[in-house]
Amino acid sequence: MIASKTEMFNQILLRLGEKRVSSWEGTEDRVVVLRGFFNHAVDEVLKEYLWICATSRAVLAQLPDTNLTQYDYVYQLPSDCITVQSLIDVYGETYADVEDVYLIEGRRLYTDLESAGIKYTTNNVEVTELDTYVAEAIVLKVAAKSAFTITKDITLEADMYVQYKEALNIAKSADGIERINRTVSQELWTD
Repeated sequence: MIASKTEMFNQILLRLGEKRVSSWEGTEDRVVVLRGFFNHAVDEVLKEYLWICATSRAVLAQLPDTNLTQYDYVYQLPSDCITVQSLIDVYGETYADVEDVYLIEGRRLYTDLESAGIKYTTNNVEVTELDTYVAEAIVLKVAAKSAFTITKDITLEADMYVQYKEALNIAKSADGIERINRTVSQELWTD
């Protein structure tokens, strides 16, 4: 588990063969470069999969907008939403992966539900809340993006991308196993 953003930045720098830093908020060139790539890389990794550690739920605010779709209602998506996983009516019925139930355009969700919520992937996750494998994938993604800028070594950049892809697959497998274990555990409890 990553204890802080500074620790995460140091993990990235160590992968690049660089010295550690005392703070992720510093003005040192390497830190500025990492900060420049960090948020975008986090969003990319979180968008790759429906991670348990980055899942949230919210009741949506209905908008008074003119609705030119086939749906009756329009809602504002939360500002931290990067992927809608499923639509939830406020009475508990969940609609997942049903194309006719909702439409997303821009930051708006259209549906026939009078009161709607969503289960979604959020990018508002502290590094301390990330799963170990997801954090490792993020470290390697940022290392890959920043490798050439920091080290001028194109081979290192390519190597970091290969390591990132491997870490991403491991993270997906671990998350999938956890998801299955939760489902089996809940079913056994119900039985």
